[in-house]
Parts: sequence; structure tokens; C-alpha cells
Amino acid sequence: MSGIFLGGTPQFFDDSGDPVALGIITFYEPGTLTKKTIYTSASLGTPASNPQTLSAGGRLTVVYGTGAYKAILLNAALVQVGATMDPVYLAGNIVHEINARIQSVLKDATERWTIGRMPLDALITRVSVIPDKALTGDNTDYVTLSLRWYESGALQAGAIATKAFTSGVNLAAYTETALTIDTSKDDMEAGDVLMFEKTDTGLGEVLPALNVHVEYLEA
Repeated sequence: MSGIFLGGTPQFFDDSGDPVALGIITFYEPGTLTKKTIYTSASLGTPASNPQTLSAGGRLTVVYGTGAYKAILLNAALVQVGATMDPVYLAGNIVHEINARIQSVLKDATERWTIGRMPLDALITRVSVIPDKALTGDNTDYVTLSLRWYESGALQAGAIATKAFTSGVNLAAYTETALTIDTSKDDMEAGDVLMFEKTDTGLGEVLPALNVHVEYLEA
């Protein structure tokens, strides 16, 4: 990852070396002037004001986000200070990844694969699959894919993320498809073990070989 990291409470200075007192910093989608949501905590539950006003000492309050941002800083007179910052990464939003390869599985078979151990307390933000071949959904015989987890060696109830491939819900070859995250189960503790699961309804379907991709933020 390259770019500027605005972790903690960074302090901004003008060309004279003075703090940008009561400056205004706005966060955008990279390469655009479309504002992008920032948050008050690493859980990404409560949006923060955007733009943000710096303190009298030119410091930014700790804010959080996901992925890359563009940032423009203005002084109190609304004159831009310094160059546009693009990309920028905020506190708590360095994206960690787990990737696993799953081989093809026959229909009418439930399978589970251990795909990784959480090295730290984390918030799961994205779960997706990229198959080698297409899969066409069906309302009678279909596959459900889920990400579940073990805590202290015990498989926990429910799923972090899941998707049932019923009629109209398909997998396209070499195309990423996101599973739906249950936000009541997306907080992981260090040491939790992630498990990817395929279950069948009716006769199920043949699951093509695929890659599983999990993104998470430090909580």
C-alpha cells in the first residue's frame, strides 16, 4: 500500500511552518470530488462529520475509514494548503486479507475448509469468492456458501457471511461475488479460526474450484 497514512491525531502545517489552526479537511473518493464517509470509531458504525475542522493547534481528531481516500486541506480563510493528498489512509482502515483456494466439490455433499486464524481482534468487512467456472442458481437444488468461525475450538452458531445460490443468484467464471455479511457476527477475536462451508439444499450443485477472499480491519 502506498500513499499517506493519517493515523492518530496528525498535525498540519502551512508553508511557513505554522500549524493550520482551525483548518478544514475534506475526504473524498480517490480521484474525485465525491465525498466519502468517514467514521468516529474502528467499528465503522457512526459516520463522522466530513469535512473535519482542525484544532487551534492544527490537529485532526482521530477518524476512521475503509479503503483509500483523497483529502484536501483548506486554511481558515478557505485557501488550499499544500498539495491534494491522494491516496490517503485513515486510522484503523489498513485492510488485511486472507485468501484461500477451494477445490471443486461434487453435489449432495457438505464440506468445510479451515482458511485461516485471526492474528488480532478484527472486524470482517468483506467476504467474496472468485470461481473458475460458472454456477447457475436454482430454487430446488442449490448451494449455500458461508464463512463461519471456531472460538476456543468450538464451532459457533450462525455465519459471518453467507449467500444461497437460488434462482437468479449465479456465479460467473473469474468474477468476484460478495457474500452478505451479518453485522451481528462480524467481530472476531485474536485466535478465532475462520472456516468456509458449502452446504446443499435438495441435490445441491457441483461447486467449481474457487478462491475465497476475506478482508478485515483491526478492531
